[in-house]
Amino acid sequence: QVRHRLGQLGVEIPELNYPEALREYLGRPVWRSSLDKVLWSDDLSYPVFVKPIKEKLFAGTVLRGPGDYVSRHAHCRDNEPVWVSPEIEFRAEWRVLVRYGKILDVRPYYGDWRLHFKPTVIEDAVLKYTESGEAPAAYAIDFGVNDRGRTLLVEGNDGDSTGTNRLDDVDYAKYLSARWCQLVGVDDPCHFD
Repeated sequence: QVRHRLGQLGVEIPELNYPEALREYLGRPVWRSSLDKVLWSDDLSYPVFVKPIKEKLFAGTVLRGPGDYVSRHAHCRDNEPVWVSPEIEFRAEWRVLVRYGKILDVRPYYGDWRLHFKPTVIEDAVLKYTESGEAPAAYAIDFGVNDRGRTLLVEGNDGDSTGTNRLDDVDYAKYLSARWCQLVGVDDPCHFD
């Protein structure tokens, strides 16, 4: 709904997913393709993780072979643009909420509660993204710990419509204000600490 309304205002929202400035934190190759190429490629070895480039078209999923297409993606066009990567096992994941280059909070959302991320990896990634000039005023980046104990970037999410993630009400309002104002091209009245 948020993106639909912004579209009516003529605002284009770039897809965050895998920001160029953060590629080194992925720990795996991630590339653009199309659903038909993934399903019928002779050069691709399954299983692979596939996620639509168009946000929310379908949930990112692991394809174990062409048969998965019929059951999970029959509503998609064959040439639907997708992100592709080798399957990776994340044992725990966290959402990192960032406003104007400052980490507001890190919240667990999946996996083994006994595991923990490496804080310096996340801090370095946020700093690098901020310094690149690519980072939105407010965004969420998800990090996970894989089956080898490495802290890796899962994906990025634009701050235009991420949930509260139990963030304090005032902090969340300032988070939304930062991104909304940036997108519509006005000064953020909440740009203060």
